[in-house]
Amino acid sequence: HMIGRSFDPDRFVGQLARPAFLAQMAAESEGWGPGLSREGVPLFNSFAHTGPGGWVINVGIPRDVLLEPSRQSTWSLILLGIASVLIAIGLAILIGKRIAAPIVGLVPLAETLGHGEPANFRPTTLAEANTVAHSLVEASERLRRAAAERQLATDALRDSEQRHRALAGDLARAADERTAL
Repeated sequence: HMIGRSFDPDRFVGQLARPAFLAQMAAESEGWGPGLSREGVPLFNSFAHTGPGGWVINVGIPRDVLLEPSRQSTWSLILLGIASVLIAIGLAILIGKRIAAPIVGLVPLAETLGHGEPANFRPTTLAEANTVAHSLVEASERLRRAAAERQLATDALRDSEQRHRALAGDLARAADERTAL
């Protein structure tokens, strides 16, 4: 029988406990579990037997009251997680653009150098892109020097070939003159 109650005691004091709760109290010396209040409110019950008197102390807490702080914490963590993901995505996009812009800026430089024209390089905010650009400019300079050296060698070869032909022609005339003599 119920001997005390904090909510609406005049109505419920003196009544027998519900059969499911009586069975659980008879089977265990203490425990807890879900239940339903006399008003139909879902709650968690916790009970324990007292010493030799055999009395049972039962405390029931409405499920909504017990779970509300964890629900609030869960929603706060979910919202914080979503905000963190959105911030991370925004930062990733921002950083990606800051990295992509200097790299995309290398394309005109490479095209200019590919046509053999001297390039006008402006340093960027990305050290790696600057390194690649410097390498491209240096490679272009080496290619231009190699092309100039190749042109000099080609011109020297042409001059040598012309001298060789002139000398061969002179030798052929001299041989013809000697034969005539």
